Amino acid sequence: MQTAVDSCKKAFDSWKSVSPLTRQQALFRLQSLIKRDMKKIADNITKEQGKTLPDAEGDVSRGLQVVEHACSVPSLMLGETLPNVSRDMDTYSWRIPLGVISWYLPVQLPGYDSPMDVSIALATGNTMVLKPSEQDPGVCMMLVELAKEAGVPDGCVNVIHGQHEAVTILTFTQSHSLELIKLYVCSQTGYYHLSSNSFSKGKHIYERGARNGKRVQSNMGARNHGVVMPDCNKEQTLNQPTWRK
Repeated sequence: MQTAVDSCKKAFDSWKSVSPLTRQQALFRLQSLIKRDMKKIADNITKEQGKTLPDAEGDVSRGLQVVEHACSVPSLMLGETLPNVSRDMDTYSWRIPLGVISWYLPVQLPGYDSPMDVSIALATGNTMVLKPSEQDPGVCMMLVELAKEAGVPDGCVNVIHGQHEAVTILTFTQSHSLELIKLYVCSQTGYYHLSSNSFSKGKHIYERGARNGKRVQSNMGARNHGVVMPDCNKEQTLNQPTWRK
């Protein structure tokens, strides 16, 4: 894991200085490649996760929409200027990259989350270490390969695999010594992002990250809502909430 983070940190030193227009061109190419391989990506989701093919294609389509949105990065990163805030004084604000991001992907929407995470982070000049769900890591790997084909430099996106131990390693070790480098990701990166898991896990990770002075975006404990009508199929309706949460 130290190798993955070191690679991201090294790539960040140069990627952050690449102009937004150049990063935009890479995203345009990535968008085209995802369209080219949409059927292949959807097939992978169906095989790994079990979704129907139309549902899987819908996931990829939504992810593609985020990539298209990320292509507008020059306007998304505009700063602000306030001239003459005081005598002989103007104020300026800039949007600058954060650094290396550790990103844990949920199992539910690999065709959406992977393109979303990669495109937005790359568009804004960041690099990242991704930890896809062990249940459906294929889409994440395919997307990283497409990013490389699109011209994204080596080291900007790295992937590690694993289950609970990998998440623990990425999140909770605070030591920077060589024997504990496997937790280097969480202790050294400047930003965390997690999606769709239990509230208690999200709270724990948020508190641990904040204690180390890190930014944390923890989207946890998501629940879907439903309305049950009198004429519904009762058996189907009762079965749906058991897996949709």
